[in-house]
Amino acid sequence: MAVFEVTPVRKEMSRATKRTTGGGRGGGSICIYFQLPEGDRRQAQAGIFLTRAGTVKPMIPVHERDEDRKISLVLSPAATETNLGIVRGMTARGAKAVVVTTDLPYAVLRRLYAEGGVDPARVRIVDAVTKYAAGRGLEDAENVIFVKSPGDLTGLGIAIAQGIRGSGGGRVFVLFDSVSTMLIYLSSEDVSRFIRFVTGRLKVAGAAGVFLAAEGGLDPRLRADLTAVVDEVVETGEG
Repeated sequence: MAVFEVTPVRKEMSRATKRTTGGGRGGGSICIYFQLPEGDRRQAQAGIFLTRAGTVKPMIPVHERDEDRKISLVLSPAATETNLGIVRGMTARGAKAVVVTTDLPYAVLRRLYAEGGVDPARVRIVDAVTKYAAGRGLEDAENVIFVKSPGDLTGLGIAIAQGIRGSGGGRVFVLFDSVSTMLIYLSSEDVSRFIRFVTGRLKVAGAAGVFLAAEGGLDPRLRADLTAVVDEVVETGEG
């Protein structure tokens, strides 16, 4: 059941085998599959094409795969556009998003999604930026949980669980933006342990997950650690 396709890509294998479509200029493409509601099965044949710049457009139908939800590490040189492309594509197909941001504050993300045509009712935000920068959350904010800082791992873990529970059921995916920003506040070892914890929670909850990171922004050891716990790694840059 396809959600988005990233091309061109360089591929890395972890536990899962990725489906590669036919190549053109720049090589083959990788489809990342998430499960959608049963009522959306006929729509799940049509995914979203996510280019380097984050442009979204329909892609050709792909085959469904009988898999549980995947957890992916996406390395991108344009994280904001990638964030929008993934959230827009998933919510347009009936999924609900929990966006965990350690990079852009709630107000900026809400404006980005509104201008990008994302239904705000389908997105809950866990914001670890606003309180850290301004000292408090926003009183009139909706569908958001404020965490005191990107380094507050306990607060982030609790807020992610609350976000998933507060989605009201149905298919949920969690987008974490971004791993690279967390490294400003935490050691690579702490980030690795936290992502292992979050991936475990996602699997228990039956939720899909995407961890965004800047292309080239992870040290080799951390990248190896994360590759071991996610189902696949996708790079959106040219190569």
